[in-house]
Amino acid sequence: MINLKNKAIQFLLATVLLLTTAEAYANVDYRQVRQYKRVDNGLHRGQLNNREANRLQNGRARIEQREANFRADGNFNRGQKRKLNRMHNNHSRKMYKYKHK
Repeated sequence: MINLKNKAIQFLLATVLLLTTAEAYANVDYRQVRQYKRVDNGLHRGQLNNREANRLQNGRARIEQREANFRADGNFNRGQKRKLNRMHNNHSRKMYKYKHK
């Protein structure tokens, strides 16, 4: 009976952890898509030249590489998510500066 309770608790904890991790992945991925669209729109509207767009795309690639490194060990924790969020914030500010100079 105790073994069954332990297994039920383990299952619930694993489910909560999985849902939390999936939510963290979804938030970061959605932000990457929005930033990609911002660069693409700025390039098509003439707000960015090719050099600026390439710099922004390379910056986004560095963020994606860092995210892949964080996820590679299977442990995407809060500190890593904060780091990615800061990187995205800095990237977003760069996009704004390039588009509104």
